[in-house]
Amino acid sequence: MTGTEFVTQIFIVVLCGLLSGVVAAKLKIPNPILLMISGALLSTVFINTERVFYFSYQSLANISTLCLIMVTFIASTKLKFRETDTYSDHAWKILAIFFVLSSLFLVATEIAMTTGNIILAAIFSLLVIGVGTREDVFQPHDKRNRVYEIMKRETAFNSPFIIIASIIFISLLQLKLNLAGTFLGQLMPLALYLLTGAACGIAIGLLMLRIFRKLPQGKASTLILLAFALLDYAIADSLGGSGIISVAITGFMIGNFIRLGRRLDEPSTAMIAKVAEIIVFLFIGAYIPTALSLGFLMRSMAVFAVIMALRFAAVVLSFYREKYSAKEKAILILNYYPGLASAAVVFFLFNLQLADGTRFIMLDGARPFLDLWLMVLWQSAILAIAFKAIVKKEIVN
Repeated sequence: MTGTEFVTQIFIVVLCGLLSGVVAAKLKIPNPILLMISGALLSTVFINTERVFYFSYQSLANISTLCLIMVTFIASTKLKFRETDTYSDHAWKILAIFFVLSSLFLVATEIAMTTGNIILAAIFSLLVIGVGTREDVFQPHDKRNRVYEIMKRETAFNSPFIIIASIIFISLLQLKLNLAGTFLGQLMPLALYLLTGAACGIAIGLLMLRIFRKLPQGKASTLILLAFALLDYAIADSLGGSGIISVAITGFMIGNFIRLGRRLDEPSTAMIAKVAEIIVFLFIGAYIPTALSLGFLMRSMAVFAVIMALRFAAVVLSFYREKYSAKEKAILILNYYPGLASAAVVFFLFNLQLADGTRFIMLDGARPFLDLWLMVLWQSAILAIAFKAIVKKEIVN
């Protein structure tokens, strides 16, 4: 790919992102869905038998890794344990119960629906609990209402959690380990891989905190912090550790221990998150086609029904004896949409190359895994749009 071709491709990505954002805002529908549709349409455009929208595998792998770094860092900086309140407690309860129920029931369901790969089933069960707050669908009059606050906190808490937990299982794939091997034989390589990444994250985090103590009070540039995060990933990866774990720990340290009187530059943070959203969902739509066979659609609907049943149970159990109305609980139940963190992990997996050179997509069960996640995403979007029509664009009055 020449320099001109690369610039043209980037221009297409930016243009599609801007246009889909405008249209989504007008129609009040999830922007990621329009991005995926745009990507799917772009993949069908050819000029002289050549795809107009094309990136090499190596370029896709680099882009997906960069997006996962961006999403991981931004998500981990928002995980602040010092800022706890009643809404945070409710959000943690929903996340914990949803995770336990998903681990108990959804893993078995996903294994039965695909080829039986327990690691992929575990990753899938993690990705489907990574919900995002759909502000473009659920619009409260008062941004401080309690349902909206719980939704925001659930998204903030589950994003770094599902990324880190997914990376641990992905490490099993990368290191060619399996859950049936001897305990110590499997534990040592994995522990070394994760601990090396964690050590790098702590070291870089301490260095960044020390540097920012020397700077004047005010906003800490998110772009500068992100540059350190990229360096963090590169160092951890070169030392044989998990770069994503390293970035997550660094982001957590920055978010929780940055000196009082200094805060992250929110406009820059929002811009980075928006860029990542455009790239991730547009490329997923362009490069990961959705399976449309009748049999698979029926299986995916069954899986989605199980997910919603687990979501229902998680919310009901979380608010047992709490004075929340049926409408508020219904909103929290139906606020189900795999968010940016989940999508970034899927995009990363699609382009992942294992230690022996095998691509993830070539593994047994990988294709059904991706197809099932995509169908859950589409069905959750349809549910969100339908619910928006029912509540007439309001969360609570």
